[in-house]
Amino acid sequence: MRYDAFPTAAPTSYGASRVPFHTLMGIGTGTRSHDLAHVPYLRSEWDVPDWAVMLDGDGHTWVALDYRVTGDPAAVWIEVIGTEDGQPTVVPLAPSFDAFLAGLHVGDRATCWGSSAPTAVVLDAIRTRHGVRLSSYFDAVVLPPGAQSTGSVQLKSSRGRLDELVWPEFPAIRSILRFDIETDQRDAAAAWVDELGVPTELVHVPLDR
Repeated sequence: MRYDAFPTAAPTSYGASRVPFHTLMGIGTGTRSHDLAHVPYLRSEWDVPDWAVMLDGDGHTWVALDYRVTGDPAAVWIEVIGTEDGQPTVVPLAPSFDAFLAGLHVGDRATCWGSSAPTAVVLDAIRTRHGVRLSSYFDAVVLPPGAQSTGSVQLKSSRGRLDELVWPEFPAIRSILRFDIETDQRDAAAAWVDELGVPTELVHVPLDR
C-alpha cells in the first residue's frame, strides 16, 4: 500500500506522530501476507484481545478494529508486548474503518521532487551542475545558512519492483529525488533542484518534518 501511515494524537512504540499500515489482511490465501483466516492463530500466538479484528501488524503491534461496542467498529493501534501490567496498550486511531482509510497518508519522511527525465539524465545533470560523482546515492549540499549537518538525497526510478508507478498521480514522472532533510532545509533543497536544469515538480512533503 502506498498510503502506508496514519497520524496519531499520542506517541506509540513506533513513533511520536504516526503508525504504519503496510498491508490489509483479506479473505484470500496469498503467500505474501496473512489473511483473515489466520486471525484465530495470530490472536492465540500474540495474546491479542478477543474484541480485536487485526488488519495489519507484526505480532508485537497491530492496527485493528475494536468490536467492544455495537455499531461501526473503531480503528485502534494495539501494542501487546512490553506493557507494565500485562494488558495491551490501545491507542484510538479513527471512529470507523471508513474514517481510517480516509486518514491514511504517504508515510515517507523524505521530501520528494519528481522529474519526467530518465534517471540517467538527472544523474548527468547532478554531476554537471553540482560536481557530484555519478551514483545512485550521495550527500548533497542542501544547507541553510549556519546549518551543522548535510541533508542527503537519493535518486530513484519512479517504477517499483513490479514496474508499478510509485507516484500514480504523477504518471509522467520517471525519476524521484528523495531528500532526507528538515523543514528549514527545504528552500535550499528546492534551489538545488532548480539548478539541475531538468523539469521537476514537488510530489511529496512529509507531515511530520
